[in-house]
Amino acid sequence: RGRGVLRAIFLVPYALPVYAAVITWAFMFQRDNGLINHVLHDQLGITDEPSFWLIGDNSIYTLIIVSVW
Repeated sequence: RGRGVLRAIFLVPYALPVYAAVITWAFMFQRDNGLINHVLHDQLGITDEPSFWLIGDNSIYTLIIVSVW
């Protein structure tokens, strides 16, 4: 029983940053209130309407951006 607790104590510091990064990227690419759509649509006026970045044809661009980061 003590081994499982010890493993968890050592693995949590490795897993938490990945989880935080996933949540941050997911928030940034949301359609309705994400940072990317806010900048591209509301601030710069580049897109006609907010895009779906996590599904459909645009998802490949999202994967490339996150992978390069």
